[in-house]
Amino acid sequence: MENNISAGLYHRISTYIGFFIVGSSVALWALSIPFIKLRLNINDLKLGSILMFLSIGALAAMMITDKLVSRFGCRRTFIFSVIVMIFSLYFINIMPGTLSLTAAVFILGAGVGIADVTANIQAVYMERAFNKKLMSGFHSMYSGGSFICGITASFFLTKSFNINTVINIMLIILFIFLIISFRGFAASGSMENTVKQDKKFTMPPLLLIIAGFICFAAYMTEGSMLDWAAILLIDYKDFPKEISGYGFSIFFASVTIGRLLGDYFANKFDTGKIIAVSAVTAVFGIACILIFNNKIILYTGFAVIGFGAANIIPMAVSAIPYVKGKISLNAAIAIVTTIGYTGSLMGPAVIGYISHLTNLITAFIFVCVLLILAGAFSLKLNRK
Repeated sequence: MENNISAGLYHRISTYIGFFIVGSSVALWALSIPFIKLRLNINDLKLGSILMFLSIGALAAMMITDKLVSRFGCRRTFIFSVIVMIFSLYFINIMPGTLSLTAAVFILGAGVGIADVTANIQAVYMERAFNKKLMSGFHSMYSGGSFICGITASFFLTKSFNINTVINIMLIILFIFLIISFRGFAASGSMENTVKQDKKFTMPPLLLIIAGFICFAAYMTEGSMLDWAAILLIDYKDFPKEISGYGFSIFFASVTIGRLLGDYFANKFDTGKIIAVSAVTAVFGIACILIFNNKIILYTGFAVIGFGAANIIPMAVSAIPYVKGKISLNAAIAIVTTIGYTGSLMGPAVIGYISHLTNLITAFIFVCVLLILAGAFSLKLNRK
């Protein structure tokens, strides 16, 4: 194969590690938000605006990632994106004002956007090399990285470690993981040497757009847990900020468990039906964390949201080769992940605006509406 990807153990492990790095990096950003908000005295409206620049950076980068991968391969593209994320996360936590913070957040968004698309392209290559569904397992390492990073950092914060010290230690570990794994990524850009790329714009098929919207709703749910769950617990549930990270850590723990089981279910049931049931489950979990104040019920609610959201994204991404039409595989993955990641990156900004105009409870209800719509639209993807 022209990109030197084979059904080998090292390539598969490297892909797992790649998703782990991306998930951990996003968790470090989420952990930083309450401390940055407090340090710079940022209100919800201004925080929402800063998060919007994360979105702009990510979306701009995602639009060119398929071209970067086609030219430089997954390996070099992923190395570049991870290095950008590491340096951005370091500087974000020492920026003295909102202007410099916004610039660093924009660059972080670009790094995250490139890394996410590249990891998904690599994952699809691996599914084709192994000739079986592996996407849920790969995405389990994204959520697993978020969980392990979040719970570890939260533990050290409760032991009076400085947030900057914790972030820097975790960044060094992520860089070591990058060194271990980068050779397992595709050296060149595509497995589709028979597909001629048309330079003219081609309208994506409807099913591809539906897959993107489903990812949008699911990514927005994840983004809500990352960027606003801690603030919800602090401002509405009277949690100390030192343990506010436990909520989204539990969420990602359950997402990880759900995704570890996801490949089994993906081979047993229709894609659309699984996504629909998953969406309803996530909505039920969000209702629990909005209505109740009991700590046990709140933690259970985060777990239920995680189990519901777990396999929505990987199943939609795994369906891309079957719904992409005449669009190249790299471009189709970039389209779906770009639409989807808009939910993760622009979503929290929108939540900030809704929260400012009404309250955070209303903002989370908006997420529930999107999940219900995604569940309904997913029935169009009813293929095994």
